[in-house]
This record gives sequence, structure tokens and C-alpha cells, in this order.
Amino acid sequence: MKNSSSESPLHVASLLGHVDFAMVILSQKPELAREVDSSRRFSPLHVASQKGYIEMVKVLIQVDPEMCRAHDIEGRNHLHLAAMNGRSEVLEELIRARPLAAYANTIWGESILPSCVKHNQLEALKLVVEIMDDPNSLSAKDEYSMTVLHLAVADKQIEEEDWLTRKRDSLMVVASLIATMAFQDGLNPPGGLWQDQSPTAGSQANNMM
Repeated sequence: MKNSSSESPLHVASLLGHVDFAMVILSQKPELAREVDSSRRFSPLHVASQKGYIEMVKVLIQVDPEMCRAHDIEGRNHLHLAAMNGRSEVLEELIRARPLAAYANTIWGESILPSCVKHNQLEALKLVVEIMDDPNSLSAKDEYSMTVLHLAVADKQIEEEDWLTRKRDSLMVVASLIATMAFQDGLNPPGGLWQDQSPTAGSQANNMM
């Protein structure tokens, strides 16, 4: 990424949601997609994600998908900014483009899910949890080692607390079922010793007695 002393024309286009203008700029200078300002280290994708301009986000990702992993001066990537501002469409697009970016932490050790809770973005929270489909994601902690559920309780966000509890329980049930099935497969491997004898094997044994 390249530092810029001020916002580039692409930053301005991203801020205003002028997709056509951005496409003209990128056709001439695609490297501007990687340029960050010197104050916050915001890239054009940071700006578009924060504002919720989904079409602009799609254009910028298409030019340089790796920018999904870029972070600002506080260690926040584009998903953090989209989560904090409840930009659900943008969140979905960014996670689909680079799923691992959803696990990134800020310099304070805060991941995407605590950001959703702290800014009371329930719909964004639901979307991220559903897409990630990871039981461990609900154990994500903030800089004070508080989990997502702890934060919801502390902030008295009852709707989020109830939903998180139900979601955590359902994910744990699924994880337990998968573990149980794997254990049973280990005890009863195909063609293994613990399978019932076939009728043919049984009749042969009787004839020998």
C-alpha cells in the first residue's frame, strides 16, 4: 500500500458513492485502489465500506481483492468499519471475497463480532455469525477479554443476548452431533469387527457344529 498526504480522487469518489467516476479513475490508475491517506490509513475501500456503498465496494474488490485485508491506523479492516455502521450488504460482500478477514483483530484485540455488539448492530451481527458458521466465533473477545455474549449482557442489549444464547446453543448442538457421528464411525468402521454377522456366516457356523 502507498501512503498519500491527502485523499486521492478515488477516495473522494468512494466517499460520495460516484461509481462511474471511480471506474474511470481505476481504468487509468488501478494502483490508486491501494493508496491510503496519511492520517487514518484509510483506503478507498475503507471509505466505501464505512459509507455502505455496495456497488463501489464491488468495483474496488474486483480491482484488488487483497485490499479486503488492509487495515487502518487502529488495525481495523473494512469489515470492522462495515460492522460498526451496520452495513450488512457490504459485510456479506467482503466476507465472501475474503472469509479469513472476518477473524482479524484491531490493535486493541477486538474482532468483528464485538464491534457489532458495541455499536448495537444486531442485524450485522446475525449476518456475520450465519456466514462464519463457527461455534468458536461467539467466544471472540474484546480488549478487556469480554466475550460477545458478555458484552451484550453488560450493555443490556436483551434482544442480542437472547439471540446469541440461542445461536450459541444451536451451534454447540451441531458440533456435538458431528463429534458423536465421528466417534461412532470410529467404533463401527465399514466392514469392521463390530458389524453383525451376515446370515450366510451364521449358517456356516451352525453347519460346522
